[in-house]
Amino acid sequence: HACSDLWACGATVISAQALVCLPKVSTDIQEELLAHSLDGIKSVLQSQRAKLLGGHTLESRKYSQQPITLDIDISLSVNGVVQKGRQIWKKNGVKYGDVILVSRSIGSGVLFAAAMRGKVGSKDLDKAIIQMNTSQHHLITSLRNKENQQAECIIHAATDITGFGLLGHLSEMLRSSNINRLKSNSSLLKVRLDADMIPAMNGVQRLFSLGFESTLAPQNRKFIRLLEPGFDPLAQVELLFRSRKNYKETLDLIVDPQTCGPILITCSSHFASDLIAEGNWTRIGTVI
Repeated sequence: HACSDLWACGATVISAQALVCLPKVSTDIQEELLAHSLDGIKSVLQSQRAKLLGGHTLESRKYSQQPITLDIDISLSVNGVVQKGRQIWKKNGVKYGDVILVSRSIGSGVLFAAAMRGKVGSKDLDKAIIQMNTSQHHLITSLRNKENQQAECIIHAATDITGFGLLGHLSEMLRSSNINRLKSNSSLLKVRLDADMIPAMNGVQRLFSLGFESTLAPQNRKFIRLLEPGFDPLAQVELLFRSRKNYKETLDLIVDPQTCGPILITCSSHFASDLIAEGNWTRIGTVI
C-alpha cells in the first residue's frame, strides 16, 4: 500500500524506513513482534530489490488489550526513483480519446468491514488477501519497458485507487487535467465509465445488497454527485449501464475505499489494446 504511491508515478522503489510502535508487554514478546513486523516489511521490499534502511521503535504508553498484535502501529517512509530520461507519470495528463484502464478488482473496503462481523466466506476473503498481498511493481516495470521500446511516454495520466475509491481518485485526475486545459483555452474533458466492466472482488455485490459498507464509504458518497450533469464541469463523469439490475451496488462499489488497491491509468486506444491483450488490465471507460 505504501509503495503504491510511487508505482503510480512510474517510479521504482529503492528503500524504506519504518517507525514501529509496540504494545506495552514483556521485552521478549516485543522483540518477537518487532522481528515479525520487520520480516513482513522486508519481504515486500526484497521482491522489488529494495532495502529497509532502518527506522525507529517506540513503546505504547498503555498496556495492551488482547490480542496484542492489534496494538502494533507501523508507519513507513518509502523512497523511489524514476529511470533517467523518463518522465514522472502525473494525474493531470488525461487526453481526449484516452482509454481508462484499471489493474485489478476493487471492493476491499466493504469486504473487510463485513469480515469483521463474520459475514464473509473464507474463499472470498482468501482471494482478496492474495490479491492485496500481490505486488504491482512488475506492472510498472512492464509499462516502463514498453515506453523504452516506443521511445515515448505511453501513459498519459496515472494514480492509484485507495481511500477515496474509484470515483474519487478518477475525479482528481479529470479535474487536474481540465484545470490545465482551461489555462490553454481547450475544451473540457468528461469521463464515460462502463458500469458492467468495473471489476469487483468476489462476493462484494452481495455484501452491498445486504447493507454492508466501510466506515469511509459515507464520506465518499459526496463523489456520486459528479454523475449529475453540470454539477462539476471540471470533473463530469457519466456512468453507463447495460442494465439497471445492480445500480445501487455499482454506486457503492465506485465509492468503496481501497487498501492495496489497483493502479488506474489512461492511455491511447492503440496502447490500451496491447495492454488488455496481455491480461493485466481491464478497460473501464473512455475520455470524451
